[in-house]
Amino acid sequence: MGLNLFGLLASYAGIFSAITVAGILLRRGVVTAASSRKIVHITVSHWWLLMMATMDLFWVAVIGPVSFIILNLISLKSGMFKAMEDTEPSKNYGTVYFPISLLVLVLSAWAGLIPLWVGGVGILVMGWGDGLAALAGLRFGKRSATIFGSRESLVGTMVMFVASFIVTAILTAVFDSGLSLDLLLGRALATAVFASMVELLTPFGVDNITVPLLTAFFYRYVAMTSAMQPFLVAAGFNALFALAGWVMHGVDAGGAIAGMAIGTGLLASAGMPAFAILGAFFFSSVFLGRLGKGRRDEAALVVDKGGRRDTWQVLANGGVGMVTALAYGVSGQPAFLVACGVAFAEATADTWASEIGVLSPTRPRSILSRKELPAGASGGVSQLGTLASMAGALLVGIIFMAGYRGLLGYAGAFRAAIWVAAGGFAGAVIDSVLGATLQAQYECSLSGRLTERPITNGVLNALKGGYWWVTNDVVNALSGVASALLAGLLYAVLVK
Repeated sequence: MGLNLFGLLASYAGIFSAITVAGILLRRGVVTAASSRKIVHITVSHWWLLMMATMDLFWVAVIGPVSFIILNLISLKSGMFKAMEDTEPSKNYGTVYFPISLLVLVLSAWAGLIPLWVGGVGILVMGWGDGLAALAGLRFGKRSATIFGSRESLVGTMVMFVASFIVTAILTAVFDSGLSLDLLLGRALATAVFASMVELLTPFGVDNITVPLLTAFFYRYVAMTSAMQPFLVAAGFNALFALAGWVMHGVDAGGAIAGMAIGTGLLASAGMPAFAILGAFFFSSVFLGRLGKGRRDEAALVVDKGGRRDTWQVLANGGVGMVTALAYGVSGQPAFLVACGVAFAEATADTWASEIGVLSPTRPRSILSRKELPAGASGGVSQLGTLASMAGALLVGIIFMAGYRGLLGYAGAFRAAIWVAAGGFAGAVIDSVLGATLQAQYECSLSGRLTERPITNGVLNALKGGYWWVTNDVVNALSGVASALLAGLLYAVLVK
């Protein structure tokens, strides 16, 4: 009991000392507000090591995280800890999210979900990796990309990767000392790759939750298992795949990183056929998007986005497929595999309908009212676009059947492929219906034309239909979820 109380008192003494020193440096102008916050962030992450060394009572271990959740909330309102506060609104609650992560990992460790020291991997990767990455980005981050509205620097990402690798390697060497060198390095490499991707792709400033929690559980359930090597192979392969997409101007930097994450999950969970389907979807979309420039110039006045796919577009089109692939990897249930195929068949069918449909010699018509619409308008369909939609869904079905015939057998793969193609086409129809009913449609304040853009040249456009928050990305995500969920459930119930 005495050691537990000593650890508790030492926790408060150490944390308040770090806050005090950082505050003094901030007031004297030695460090900036952003730097002082990261200094505290790095220092506090070592609480986990102190807890491991001194606390063996559950109720003592949770006192620190719970109390600092409360204290940091108070500080946000009162400005009590100036050295910890962030001026960026989306990240203000980071000081609260971090002790929440500490609490969740303490609970997970005492529940037996992860070894105690593995929780330290997640916390110290967040502390050192994210902390040093932010400091390096502020000082040297001249080359950067916008991902989910946040600027992420190349230097910061490299520092995050290296720091995560070193932290993971040290903790693994100390607490799993019998491990061979190749496995130790493999675990560290896989964890560093994963943590860096999570940090890059976490929106809204909640990386103080996602990075430590997901990294700790990734280490326990992937890096410490036989899944580590497939993950590394998939990540390396998809890094090249993402680079190719970026060089071809198919995606921007954020889209390339999101695509790498999706491709890695697909390849590691559902194998090469799923990855081939992703490749067919992406590269065919890039190719078709470069046909018929004149018509595309007209459609570009209507659609909200064009050119390179950004992070949201990539996740909207591929996120459902990745999630269902991961579900298949965990459960082994073919219904999830079919749902994954349907999700990409829907995305391919919808994209082909859009990219080829704008080349139609006749104007598209609303799928519901049959009213003539401008080329590229959501909810519009044409004969050429419908045929292209069928062809896109059929292509995914054929790749699915060819890739999974060894797993499902010829007859089983054929039946599943029919579900994939039919579900994909049905999903494209759902996409058109949602585009005609829920998606935001505006009247351009400058030209009077129908458009998906809320703003044209800095001038607000008038909302004429749908809901402002239902963008094309939202429609793509909803139609993917609806088609994959429905087809997967029906397949599970009806197909033996």
